[in-house]
Amino acid sequence: MIRGALGRLVGLEGLRAWVRGQTKAIHEDVTAADKHATAAVTLAKTLRKDLAREERKSQTLAAEVERQHGQLAEVSARLARLEALAKANDQTSALVFRSDPSDLAATVRHVRLAIQNSVLEREPGPHVIIDNILPEAAYHRLLSAMPPLEFFDGGAEHTKLDFRLFGEGLAPTASRVIWEAFETEIVEEVLMPALLDLFAPVLEAHYAHLIGPELAAEAAQLPKRASGRIMYRRPGFHQGAHLDPKRSLITGLLYLARPGDNPEYGTQLYSVDRSFTAPSMTTYYLEPDGVPCQVAKRVEYRPNRILAFVNSVAHGADFPEDAKQRERYAYQFYVKPKDGALVKLLRKLPADKQEPWRAVLASHR
Repeated sequence: MIRGALGRLVGLEGLRAWVRGQTKAIHEDVTAADKHATAAVTLAKTLRKDLAREERKSQTLAAEVERQHGQLAEVSARLARLEALAKANDQTSALVFRSDPSDLAATVRHVRLAIQNSVLEREPGPHVIIDNILPEAAYHRLLSAMPPLEFFDGGAEHTKLDFRLFGEGLAPTASRVIWEAFETEIVEEVLMPALLDLFAPVLEAHYAHLIGPELAAEAAQLPKRASGRIMYRRPGFHQGAHLDPKRSLITGLLYLARPGDNPEYGTQLYSVDRSFTAPSMTTYYLEPDGVPCQVAKRVEYRPNRILAFVNSVAHGADFPEDAKQRERYAYQFYVKPKDGALVKLLRKLPADKQEPWRAVLASHR
């Protein structure tokens, strides 16, 4: 009996030892698991830091790739211009010569006679339309010397591109020589003075509206200059009723239409229901400013036609997206007072009347 009890006691102690062993093992497993969990958390943090660092590297690389793409695009565009320049110089090199004095004299006589025989129209504002403003040969010479499109600059949508004469950019030699000679010898020396004579009866009234009657006569007599650009327009181009920059006195548009061009894509002249003036020096659009206006006249886009108007005539143009014609060219020039003379006169105005002109005044201190 005692032996049986002792046996059971020995068995109970063994069970207890076994339980203690299992409990210890469990504690060790839990401790090991805790260590593993801590290591896992640490590893996760390290991995997140590594991932963030790699993401930053990836973003930096993406930005660098984008920058290099931009540089490649710029280089590609410049190469295209250089290739076009070489091709255009080859094609037009025969045109590069100064006008024969007799040809120039004949052109001068032709232009003066065309303007003398024209009629100044008063509605919807002072303007004139003159057909065959240049001798046919002189007009076609300008068309032949048109710069390739690669040398025009403009907005991202490319419905409005311009080539500015006497600019610093690349241009085919023939295009530069012929067009700049035209602006210097014909526009400045012939067109500008003849148009000033034609518009003389309305210029004082124009300045009286802009700056007041006191200095209007003096303003009309200020020395003038002319400068222009070749304008290229694509379907989708729209320009609502507007006035040109404030310092411009007369705007001229020589339509550079070719055979087959649609005459519908000319210029709209607007009538305005109330008196208004442009509030600043920049191009002024009427409709966004709540100035009511209606199309009063449509001037057709005809070869060798010039439209000129005083810069109080609201005008606009549309070249619809569905047009079958894919391009429209015109040469635009502004006749305006020379800056120094204009600034000197403006400083005679009372302070409140100088306000709309402050940009030009600030640039000539």
